[in-house]
Amino acid sequence: MKNPRTTDTGPVTANWALAPPAADESDRAVGSLEHFGCSMATPGNGGDFHDFLELGPGRRGIVLGDVSSEGIQAAWFAAEYVDATRSLRYANCGHYPPFLLHADGAVDRLHATASFAGLSPWTRETPEVRLGPGDVLVIFSDGVVESVNREGDRFGEHRLLTLSRALRHRPMQAMAEGLVACVRVFTEGIRHHHLTVVTARVSPAG
Repeated sequence: MKNPRTTDTGPVTANWALAPPAADESDRAVGSLEHFGCSMATPGNGGDFHDFLELGPGRRGIVLGDVSSEGIQAAWFAAEYVDATRSLRYANCGHYPPFLLHADGAVDRLHATASFAGLSPWTRETPEVRLGPGDVLVIFSDGVVESVNREGDRFGEHRLLTLSRALRHRPMQAMAEGLVACVRVFTEGIRHHHLTVVTARVSPAG
């Protein structure tokens, strides 16, 4: 995994650190799958992590984890995409269920397959879903939906889903960075959580 860069993001959010995707900037796709990850960290130890892994020809691993405040526990989501079958096999250990936005407007959630990592024995349950052309996967850390504004309102899953639907046709980099930017605007620079969003889309051409 590459070391994150620190970037001055402007007067409101200058204290945030913006991390680029862990995979090479020039390698944002495998076959029919375009993907991108965007992370913003608050000062201090721990935090979110994400990575894209080469698992062989036409196979890509996607990982997002949160270990910032879980003690011996850690929430993480890991998936393997197989381009030949457009299938996604995943494990979700205590993570917020990612959104799977289908091209026809339907939405599925990839619910937990086990409790927090380190809290109980691994169940080895790894469901598999088939993705269609134009389907978009949105994986996010808890800090995204648990961020609050100055009035104490949470950003929330409903707001994230609404914005994901609005941004789903953009390039995956623009979508991931756009969702993180929406949280920053909502919180007006209040920094309580690490933020990570990973987006992945199957080519509409299939």
